Amino acid sequence: TEYQYTLDDLLSTKTDVLRLIPAENSSSGFDTVAAAQGFSPLHAKSYLNAADVALDRAIKLQKKPDSGKRRFNFLESKHVKKHLDKDDHVIVGTLDDAIVMFSNASYIYKIEKHIPERGWYKIRAKAWGYQTEKPVVLTLNGGHYNRGFEDTLGYFDLEPDKPRIVEVTAFLDYNQYIFPGVEGLVSHDGKNIWSIGPDEYKGSGVAIEWLELEGPLVNEWPPFSTTNLLKDIELKKLPSKKWDARRNLHIEYEITRGKDTKKELKRVVRWLAPRAFRRPLLDGEGVPFVDLALNAIKNGRSYDEALRVAFRAVLASPNFLFMTPEPGKLNDFDLASRLSFFLWKSIPDQHLFMAAKDKKLTGGQLKDEVERMLKDEKSSRFINDFVNQWLQLKEIDATAPDKRLYPEFDNLLKSAMVEETQAFVSYLIERDLSVENLIDSKFTFVNRRLAEHYGIKNVKGQTFRKVKLPADSPRGGLLGQAAILKVTANGTTTSPVLRGSWVLTHLLGTPPNPPPPSIGSIEPDTRGTTTIRELLDKHRNDETCASCHQLIDPPGFALECFDVIGGYRQKFRNKENGDRVTDKTLHGRNIWEYKYGLDVDASGELPDGQTFDGIKQYKKLLVQQKEQVARHLISQLVVYSTGAEIQFADRDEVEAILDRCRDSDFGMRTMIHEVIQSKLFLEK
Repeated sequence: TEYQYTLDDLLSTKTDVLRLIPAENSSSGFDTVAAAQGFSPLHAKSYLNAADVALDRAIKLQKKPDSGKRRFNFLESKHVKKHLDKDDHVIVGTLDDAIVMFSNASYIYKIEKHIPERGWYKIRAKAWGYQTEKPVVLTLNGGHYNRGFEDTLGYFDLEPDKPRIVEVTAFLDYNQYIFPGVEGLVSHDGKNIWSIGPDEYKGSGVAIEWLELEGPLVNEWPPFSTTNLLKDIELKKLPSKKWDARRNLHIEYEITRGKDTKKELKRVVRWLAPRAFRRPLLDGEGVPFVDLALNAIKNGRSYDEALRVAFRAVLASPNFLFMTPEPGKLNDFDLASRLSFFLWKSIPDQHLFMAAKDKKLTGGQLKDEVERMLKDEKSSRFINDFVNQWLQLKEIDATAPDKRLYPEFDNLLKSAMVEETQAFVSYLIERDLSVENLIDSKFTFVNRRLAEHYGIKNVKGQTFRKVKLPADSPRGGLLGQAAILKVTANGTTTSPVLRGSWVLTHLLGTPPNPPPPSIGSIEPDTRGTTTIRELLDKHRNDETCASCHQLIDPPGFALECFDVIGGYRQKFRNKENGDRVTDKTLHGRNIWEYKYGLDVDASGELPDGQTFDGIKQYKKLLVQQKEQVARHLISQLVVYSTGAEIQFADRDEVEAILDRCRDSDFGMRTMIHEVIQSKLFLEK
């Protein structure tokens, strides 16, 4: 992740090289922990390959791409026409000026022209809700045959019979295809569009008239990424296009050698290498890169290729790939590097680099720089990455909810789950709010889709906003957020053991001991005849198990009021035994996929004898451990930012940071400042 962002910032382009590099080892909790990482010949080869791709992304010598608008009318689409010509199983409705989508089918709705050039595009569509009384959701999506993926680029609420032009700006790859989709539709008395056909079908749909592409969006040509990297080297426009076999395309610009080639090469190396190495070059340090380029020219390679040899060598240098500060107190450049990779996941910008050069970071201006960096939009990289690893949100796709037990789950809900937690933690940092909010809060962040899942009323649109929670809401804090509840369950059942262990490990920082090898796992009864609590009661009769389960089970039991996808429940769901669901509907029809089973018991007793009868009471008791939550969060920030695990000798310094945060009631922004001001951060 750091490598990707660094190349983007260093080369002023979007490089898209993550897929080319082996994944980091995150077994230690964070993928920033240096001791857990390795470097093999495979890594070396992949970084060289990634450098080549990144330089191709940055150096653009071809013709300026056509950035015009291209509108696609769906009534004229060959894919739609081919589908409508079928004899049966037609699922697309037609109006005078639009088609109606009653279900998702990318093979019908994709636009005929694939993306001709990678870059930023604006995608617009004109659409409205059809045969509906409530808003429906239009999604704009991108797919890629070669990579085998489909991504949602944006989603929008559409009101009934009110045409709306929606727009999203997205970075698209060459040969991608674009298509609209639908979510949140209500069926026709439980009947399927495939069996009824659009003429008789009375369920809701999305009417869409056209989709428009504008891009790639280009402000200047050759782009800034090219002119910035080459500095003052002249780019000459060719009288006619020329085939470039290495790039496999026609070029219209040529990199021109000046009279003093060596001087030119020195200039570009002296610009790129210090930024890549995050410090000024040592005497003679740039010479090998210049010599590599000169030797390439001597061997008959073009000036373009020779420059790439030098750039590639910089991007494959250990000085670029590794941070190697000397033991002891960090100098200003090493401190700037550690700071920027902590808060921005990337190299220092020019302002931070100059502050390091003038020794302002060790001279009293460190706090000001931290504030500046936290206010920068690049700080969202840190917040999202830290949250995803600390709280295990990166595991959101590890399990897929059973489609019969949880038919309401969809990708729209899944993406909203993660966005809620990221927005919530970001707000706590922005406002320097207490870590107590991680345990329980009076607010959260939702869009309409997530608000409906939580039973929160009067939330319109798919844009996230802060909402005040009702006094009786079981939400509030991390333990009521659907993303946390999903990653702590499998796709079918919940386990108090898994959720209790998560609370102890990731919120309190007091992980339970692993079970003895002779103790088997507890398998929930998916038939719904026995509760997990009853199974655990038998399990705890073993003295070896009881000592750990008295810690694990209470938070796990409290969270039993939430199902696999974070919905609040009073009864378990199952497929076989139980009562019909009569208190809710799904997509405008009765629910037949699952039944209500046994009652949920979310009560429990803490090891000290305090009892609770549900999640709200449990959180009131957990607030008493606010200081331990703060202590653990400080430790996590230290590990994430320094790349080193907390050692026994570091504990006094962690306690000192904790003491300095008391006056802010353990405010989360204060914590970040105090971690950065600590000996653990300022020294290696």
